Amino acid sequence: MSLIFKPKIPASFRTEEIKPKEENKKCRGPQVYWSSYELDKLVALRVLGVSYLNCAKLLHRGQSAIVSAIAYNDLYGKIDSQRKEKITQIMRAS
Repeated sequence: MSLIFKPKIPASFRTEEIKPKEENKKCRGPQVYWSSYELDKLVALRVLGVSYLNCAKLLHRGQSAIVSAIAYNDLYGKIDSQRKEKITQIMRAS
């Protein structure tokens, strides 16, 4: 037995050179940045308890963009504080 590789495909079938695959690069669209007005809208929607998916539909963005904007701009504290203010306003009115 030999440890040398012997191809079993006849040479007549190997007429083409093997070329590496071209990478299938997808073109990304232009990057759209968040304005402060949009971020304020997003915070207001989240204070009201609107889901990420519905926020995305209302703001014409993707759901992952909504989640990323909240995380990147660290809006959790702002949402939480405004939510607490709304609750206290409701409790005072009663």
